[in-house]
Amino acid sequence: MNILCCTYRDWAKRIYRKLEDYFCEDHCFTYINSKYQCCYDFIDKLSPDIVVWYGWSWTIPEKVLNKYYSVLNGEFVDDIA
Repeated sequence: MNILCCTYRDWAKRIYRKLEDYFCEDHCFTYINSKYQCCYDFIDKLSPDIVVWYGWSWTIPEKVLNKYYSVLNGEFVDDIA
């Protein structure tokens, strides 16, 4: 499975690194840490199976949310619900 991890916060990067250490044999991890990389065309080229948005404060393109399964941190989910 291709997992795209999106964050620029140190605490979230630590979470992602632990996930990668634990699941690296079965999954491929890619990282985005800039709002400039967070565009549909860039993400679409990576073709992730899942996108994880822990510690992400910038706008996520709706087209990305509609196409890719996304996991959002609790605060963001509460804000958009």
